[in-house]
Amino acid sequence: MKRIVCIILAMLIAFSFAVTSFAANNSVLITIDGKPVAFSADYGFPFIDENNRTQVPLRVVMEQFGCTVSWNNETRTATIVKGNTTVQVPIGEKYVVVNGQRENNDTVAVIRNSRTYLPIRIVLEAFGAKVDWQNGTVNISTSNSERDEIPSPYREILDELYDIYLHNEINDNNDLCLNGIIEAVTFGSIRNIGYSLMDIDRNGTEELMILGGITAQTQILAMYTIKNNEAIRVLDGWVHNRYYLLDDMTIYQYGSGGLLLVSYTTYRFLEDGVTLAAIDCCFSAIVPSPNAPSGQELKWYYNNTGTRDISKSQEFSGDPFAIRDSYESRIVQVMQQSIADYKAE
Repeated sequence: MKRIVCIILAMLIAFSFAVTSFAANNSVLITIDGKPVAFSADYGFPFIDENNRTQVPLRVVMEQFGCTVSWNNETRTATIVKGNTTVQVPIGEKYVVVNGQRENNDTVAVIRNSRTYLPIRIVLEAFGAKVDWQNGTVNISTSNSERDEIPSPYREILDELYDIYLHNEINDNNDLCLNGIIEAVTFGSIRNIGYSLMDIDRNGTEELMILGGITAQTQILAMYTIKNNEAIRVLDGWVHNRYYLLDDMTIYQYGSGGLLLVSYTTYRFLEDGVTLAAIDCCFSAIVPSPNAPSGQELKWYYNNTGTRDISKSQEFSGDPFAIRDSYESRIVQVMQQSIADYKAE
């Protein structure tokens, strides 16, 4: 009995921190025209320097932006070329040189782990890019013009969401009559909802994410993709079935079937661009136990199917909360547009 009580207390503590901890320790996400930059251990990862400036691995970002990058080891200078613009970035100096003209900066490019990192804004703006920062996400646009028009299948969804926002009500006839949207209306958080377009599976089609809800701005309430010029809903989430985007563009699900029954699952898109397939799933279950005073025992299981089927899973002997914490530390703050600012036609 004491063991069961200890388990319950541990789960209560974990559950009390589960919601708030999602807002912390998020990674920096960088997108170029909505397409995430794929960082890795080979290329390095972005970081915020002591001057609160975003430093990014030079080559992977600038080459995805369409530049040619070269390095002069003697002068310790990176040279970046695109079209008629040449930018030289000397290591350790508070300036860059744009087409021969020095432009001062308040931070410096650095070498870290044998890789060159550069201050993102001053270099990209030299090439005419627009750089926006919002809650841990850096979005780079290749011109200062407005984003391309939202695809019509998504516009229909956002028109409906905007109508729900204006009237703060939803009915059964709404296509967006989803649990997460209903919760947002019921608990008064509909004004916190936003949306974002991002090519998550990098197949050339941007997905539409509706984000916000009653737990955190990073929560995905619904995700859509387009196939045959129709919007297809890929997932919908709510307070007991929460989805988040991770820094490698996989999707993390935190599921709760009660105080003791939880699951931590990650998903990726299949090649069809519509179906999500489970990568890993760790879940708890209460099972019969003749040696337990109550006749039942809490156990953890693991599989790669995403189901809570014990017969198709193996018992997990590790620390499930370490798995949860690992996923939470990789949740990214997705740059989003508030639905309050969306202008329905």
